[in-house]
Amino acid sequence: LLSYPDTAFEPSDTSHVILTPEDAERLSLQADTEWFRITGIRRSTTSRQAICWQEIFVLPEYESTARRLLNEHIPVHRIIERTHNNRIAQAQLEMAACRVSREVAGKLGVAPGSAAMSILRRYASPNDKVFETTVSIHPEDRFVYSLGITYDEAVD
Repeated sequence: LLSYPDTAFEPSDTSHVILTPEDAERLSLQADTEWFRITGIRRSTTSRQAICWQEIFVLPEYESTARRLLNEHIPVHRIIERTHNNRIAQAQLEMAACRVSREVAGKLGVAPGSAAMSILRRYASPNDKVFETTVSIHPEDRFVYSLGITYDEAVD
């Protein structure tokens, strides 16, 4: 979903987290559940500019697989899909305007409270179990998503 061409992910931190009620609400996940979290900056491979701050949450049983992101430059959900034969049955995307938090602002080199776009991606297996949730915070004027749809008369 809305992939990032010509970018690279630079991990900042990895940890196990227990979701607080606030984080659970923000991620549309259950509070007091454990997740493995990877954070970092996604940069343009040409300009080296920070495109966004990302948080990647995966179920703890996929930690070792998710850690492969540190060496492989493909999305975590693809690594999980290939390694565990865990087909993505449902992918959900939520986009919203937001403000950059003080913590993230320093990492992106923007002013705290500046305008941004938040993109949440959620991936679920055929049994409807969410196994990965990713949040990306894009400062204004750093990245454009473009979507084109072509009408095919042959399908009518």
